[in-house]
Amino acid sequence: MINNPKVVLSVEYITKYGRGLLRGISKYIRFNGPWNVLGMPGFHIDPESPKDTIDFEDIRNFAPDGLILRTTREYEKIKALGIPVLMAVDSDDPPNVPRVVSDYEETGRMAADYLLERGFKNFAFCGFAEMTWSRNRGDFFEKFINEAGRTVERYEGTDHEKDAKLDERNRLLGQWLESLPKPIALFCCADFRSQQVVEAAKSAGIAIPDELAILSVDDDDLFCTLTDPPISSIALDTETAGYEAAELLGRLMNGEKPDGQRIVVRPTRIISRLSTEIIAIDDKSIAKALRFILTHARGWIQVEDVAEHVGLSRRTLERRFSKAFGRSVYGEIKKARIQLVARMLLETNLTISQVSYALGYSCPENLSQSFQRETGIGPQAYRIKHSTTGHRGS
Repeated sequence: MINNPKVVLSVEYITKYGRGLLRGISKYIRFNGPWNVLGMPGFHIDPESPKDTIDFEDIRNFAPDGLILRTTREYEKIKALGIPVLMAVDSDDPPNVPRVVSDYEETGRMAADYLLERGFKNFAFCGFAEMTWSRNRGDFFEKFINEAGRTVERYEGTDHEKDAKLDERNRLLGQWLESLPKPIALFCCADFRSQQVVEAAKSAGIAIPDELAILSVDDDDLFCTLTDPPISSIALDTETAGYEAAELLGRLMNGEKPDGQRIVVRPTRIISRLSTEIIAIDDKSIAKALRFILTHARGWIQVEDVAEHVGLSRRTLERRFSKAFGRSVYGEIKKARIQLVARMLLETNLTISQVSYALGYSCPENLSQSFQRETGIGPQAYRIKHSTTGHRGS
């Protein structure tokens, strides 16, 4: 066993994805180290102009026992050193190398379900054609939207856009946004791309979210809250992946054979912000009913309360609600309450008993049974599984 191994971490700290991986690696080192680390924090992936500061000579002079890399550059030289390498790059090139990958299918499903549930009939995706991770996010989103009987308009840059200045790129993106049917739900490959979309939409006079609802990935609160309005985004559990990546590298440095092992970055939840605060259905009474349910999930509302609020008979409400969303009003109320429980489990430090009391359940056991029945997992297990601070070592 190698004691105090020397490890190179070529992982960027200026993106939430990179910081999450580094936090997980750091946590592993605290509990299983020490490691002697050479960081190359200047590394950064810019989809429009890839560049990094990785220096093979620095790596060779450091004489590391293992590496975690967010770039394939210099890989062939590094491979020749004969030491374990773990790639945090979503690509099959080079093949059979242990790597960190993303659960694109679940991310696409979450995005599609979230936007479909808001009643949209028009959908689009904005990403970068040359980036594998972007294409994968778009492909799976399109797959699930297609399965729901809808199509997806896609904008992934043009050759002209790549060589254009900022204002021209903004104009080209704005032209595409103007050409889309409205209202429309747009899924962006990443938060920084959604920020570009917001600025292009503003320049084109497109209202967000009334005409254009925007959802992205990574939940980098810096990007998501700098925009006006703030952007809804899918959170990824990069910290757990970072911990597991460090754990795998530790095993590789101690003799485990590299055989294409995979560490998966999983999406955990969607953080809703103002960019998707719209119910895009023609039946205004049913849109009003859904908004009432979502805003009153904390209380023990009944179907009759919803019917009274929108001025419809219960029978008419049920019929029109089912036509719009394919589910019952009561089912929507249950779903909204369970989603609220899930948010409180992940966004607060309240105990299960405190969450139960806050939401008016008769007892914690009642909450736990309801949550288990609807999600297939108990509330405490859910908190541990999805909280970025709840995995091993916390």
